[in-house]
Amino acid sequence: MKKRNSEDLSLLEVGALHWRLILICTISCAILAAIVTLILPKKYGAEVQFLVKNDLQDLTITPAQGTVPPSVAELNEAQVNSEMQMLLSHDLLQAVVMDNHLYDRYLKEGQKTPDSEQIELAVMKLTKDLDITAVRKTDIIQAKYRAHNPELAASVLTNLSQRYLNAHLQAHSTPGSQGFFSDELESYRNNLRKAESAASEFRRSSQIYDPDVQRKAMVDQLEDVETRLQNTNADVDEGTTRLEALTRENETTPERIPTDQKTSSNAMTIDHLQTELADMENRRISMVAKFKPNDRGLLELEQEMANTRRNLAEVKAEYSAESTTAINPLHQTLAANLSDARVNLKTLEATRTALLKLKQNYLAALNTFDKNSTRLADLNENLALAQSEFTDYGKRVASADLAQQMNKEKFSNVVMIETPVPSPIPVFPSMLLDILLGLLIGMIVGFTLAYARTPSRELVIEAA
Repeated sequence: MKKRNSEDLSLLEVGALHWRLILICTISCAILAAIVTLILPKKYGAEVQFLVKNDLQDLTITPAQGTVPPSVAELNEAQVNSEMQMLLSHDLLQAVVMDNHLYDRYLKEGQKTPDSEQIELAVMKLTKDLDITAVRKTDIIQAKYRAHNPELAASVLTNLSQRYLNAHLQAHSTPGSQGFFSDELESYRNNLRKAESAASEFRRSSQIYDPDVQRKAMVDQLEDVETRLQNTNADVDEGTTRLEALTRENETTPERIPTDQKTSSNAMTIDHLQTELADMENRRISMVAKFKPNDRGLLELEQEMANTRRNLAEVKAEYSAESTTAINPLHQTLAANLSDARVNLKTLEATRTALLKLKQNYLAALNTFDKNSTRLADLNENLALAQSEFTDYGKRVASADLAQQMNKEKFSNVVMIETPVPSPIPVFPSMLLDILLGLLIGMIVGFTLAYARTPSRELVIEAA
């Protein structure tokens, strides 16, 4: 045999020893819980649910925001919390207390009208009994209320819901917005008329109808004059060079030449030299028109002509000759060409002067056109802004009218999706829950008493 303390016994062993005591305690507590449940006053519940939407947008008194309407923002937690706080506002709860006479329990005997303290106590009791929560992951607000009368619970929530919806409409309405936007619309209409008049008058006075096309035409004309001026400058340079060459040739060519002469037996040499000289003079005239005065070939030809003249003079000095003279045709040709060159050069210079003046006129006209175009662009921008503001405020007036009408018809972005109805089934106390709680308490009390009644030492026969 072996001795064991009562603390070493398990629950099963204690239950086997004192099962009657534990059973009696459990059943007794369950019966007591059922009796208490039947005795306690019943409470009946009612609930209401609101859906918070973001369809109705508040009108904001601000300057124009362009032609694109503001987008509808997503509903956030702060908006839902704001609506929940509005449900618990003191003014709403106080009005509900007064409408449903929730202060009656605080009235003294014979008192008919509550004082401020009694009303405040009723408001605090209503706030405590109200359970307002936001349904998780939804835009739904749920309000629950318990009372000893099912009709009273439904009536309180119905009254609270109506007052809350009216307060919500009042809080989100914009009093006076319609008149404000109407006055602003008239002001922007006047601004639009002034902008249209200013732009039209300036367009008519500046003769600007299509700035891009007109400017391109003026630039094309200016480029054409610039091209003609460059060509004329080249022609003037060429005419000046030709005139200088003809002048030199005319100065070195004799006006008269011998037509009949008698010379010694060396006359053939003189004729040959004169022929070569004339041929070289013709070549020189041709080269002067084509090359620059410092051209190597031209310089060599002039040197050869100088040598030929010197040889001719030497030959003539050695032999006496008797000759008659006549007008030199080459000199006449050079004189005519020289006269034509002078006339042509004066014509080119006059043309260049006219083109320079025309270029300056086109530049001045283009500069004035650019200034007028800039001014017209500013006027058009002001006109577009005035049109945008007028259109925007026109839409805002329409929105104000619509909002006012919606308030009259009681449209709101908070709607009641579940109305409170009286329920005959009490929500407190719960018979099943109380009985289960009584069974649990009875078992705890039974095991506690069983452990207390177990001897401090008990003989237990165990196998060796």
